[in-house]
Amino acid sequence: MDLYHVWFDAKEGVSDTELSDAMGRYFAHLKDQGRLAVWASPGASSASVPRPCPNGT
Repeated sequence: MDLYHVWFDAKEGVSDTELSDAMGRYFAHLKDQGRLAVWASPGASSASVPRPCPNGT
């Protein structure tokens, strides 16, 4: 399993919530295309992120 952390500096005039919403839409799009298995927003607890099964299924 690969795990990535991303962060951004918003452009001048773009609020943090606008950026967060746009990132959420983009990651949902990637997930819908099957290009991303799971994503969690910065405020998500680690308990809400699915873990792989030990046997890989």
